[in-house]
Parts: sequence; C-alpha cells; structure tokens
Amino acid sequence: MALYKFIRLFFLFSIMMTSFQSFCGWIISEKSTDEKGNSQVQTIRVQNNLIRFDDDATLTVFDLNEQSVIIAFKGKKIFWSGSLQEFKDGITGAFRKQMQYLINNAPEDQRYYFENLFQNYLETISRQPEKKQVDLKIKELESGIMIKGFKTNKFNVYVNDTLKETLWITEQINPYAGIDMEKLLAFNKELSPFDEHNSYALTAGYLDLIKKGMTVRSVIHYTGHEKITTEVKEIQKIDLQPEEFGPPQGFRKVELTELLNGFSGINE
Repeated sequence: MALYKFIRLFFLFSIMMTSFQSFCGWIISEKSTDEKGNSQVQTIRVQNNLIRFDDDATLTVFDLNEQSVIIAFKGKKIFWSGSLQEFKDGITGAFRKQMQYLINNAPEDQRYYFENLFQNYLETISRQPEKKQVDLKIKELESGIMIKGFKTNKFNVYVNDTLKETLWITEQINPYAGIDMEKLLAFNKELSPFDEHNSYALTAGYLDLIKKGMTVRSVIHYTGHEKITTEVKEIQKIDLQPEEFGPPQGFRKVELTELLNGFSGINE
C-alpha cells in the first residue's frame, strides 16, 4: 500500500479525536492496517493547539496557532521548520525540479510522457479546487460496542450515497484537549486541497459527529473497494513539555530543498 495513504490516514484519524474540555497533554498510540496486512504504528502527542506525529522514520509537528510546521527525518537526523505557506511553496518548487530532472534525463521515447505529466501538474496547481455539492448522510448503526475498554457507538458516513468512513466513537474520553477543530481541518485542507476527504470534513454534520467524543476505531473506504483500518492502541494522560513540540535535539537544521531532495532521492 502506498505510504501517502498511511500518512494521510494518520492525519485524518487524529482529526477525529478532539476535545474542548481541558489543556493537559496526551500521548496516543495507534495502528493502521490495510486489507493485505501491511501496517504502520504512529505515536501522537497533543497539547493545546500543538500536535506531534512520530513513526519509525519521521517526526512532524503542527502548530495550529502559528500555522507552522516542523519535519524531521530520523535516519539522517535532519529537520526543517517554517510556515505552512513556505512548506507549500517548497513542495511545489521541489516537484518542479524533480520533473525537470526526469525530463532532462529520460530516454527519448519516454520524454514526452514526463513532459505531459509535468504540464498536467502545472495546470492542476494553477486552478482552485473544484467546489462540489456535498450530500452528507450519517447513519448510527449500533451502540454500546466495547473496544479497548471503551463503550462506543458505530456510525457510517456517506457522501453522495457512497460509503466513505465507518467510525466507532466513545464519549467516555476525549484526549485531544484544547485542539481547535476548525483550525486543524483547515490546516489539513491547506496541505491537501485536492484530497477527497476535505470535500466534506468541514461540513457542519461531519464536525458535529466527530465532536461527540474520541474515535477509537476508524475505517476509511477508498475508491476500488480498498480500505484501511486505524485503531487506538494506548492512551496516556501526561503534562508535555514545550520542547517536545520543538526541533528534535541533536538534529541538523537544513533548507527545505535538502530535506525534500533527500526524500525524493534526487541530488543536485
């Protein structure tokens, strides 16, 4: 399964787990698994409007108040920090550079393919995401289902009569204390403006659903009948220190181009 689906899923799943009751910190461990058995575990730290995501390879921090990002690669012990806008501009610039590299170095019979791909990309980023009419329907299926010691209610989310998500939500605990739901969803929309999830994530009905409590389990249904299941494995309430949401100690700060070139494997 493509890595980007796991990354996007972790982000979307964490959005579902929000609270407005207190300002203590929480550490949440969750696991995502696809139908083939591929899995990935991620640890999330949350306090106020700060969120940190950790997996085996990367560390990412979002500051929703400052609209800033920290991204670190653990293997190379390097990190970049900056504003959301700088990150978006850097991603666009890096992709342009990669595509130009591929065009310049591709065999003659493949060059047209990359040139056409690049042109399509330029046309895509030059237009605003299309605003589609969203017909959102939420159906409660069962109540009182025990998962990880929590009593949950099961919901299906339909968009234009197509099943998109199944959620098991508990009202017994809500660890994302202090997180501003609208800011988090808007932040994600800025990062992924063409993501299908964003077409309905900011609707009143969806917001009301995920504010009910913590999502203990979530199944994301993709086109082609693929699905990924994410489930909370462990939750710990703890006061987190500010430095836990800062640049990792012992890591070297680099320009965004170096970070992205390292990820793509293309060296200048």
